[in-house]
Amino acid sequence: MGMAQVSSVNLEVSEGQVIQKGDPIAHFLFGGSDIVTVLSPQANVSPTDFNQYVTQPYNFYGSTLVVCKN
Repeated sequence: MGMAQVSSVNLEVSEGQVIQKGDPIAHFLFGGSDIVTVLSPQANVSPTDFNQYVTQPYNFYGSTLVVCKN
């Protein structure tokens, strides 16, 4: 899991709860444009895979952060 500009993240799910892809799992209480990226192990992505796409301390909305290998 990665997050920039950590603020209050309030989870909306509980342990053991069944969720589907795309279901909301949390919300932010602090304003701004924070983004959380959660990837499953099957995505086969390591932190160094972000380096070729993230070349500055910020990224614009819609820009590529990483490309999954699977």
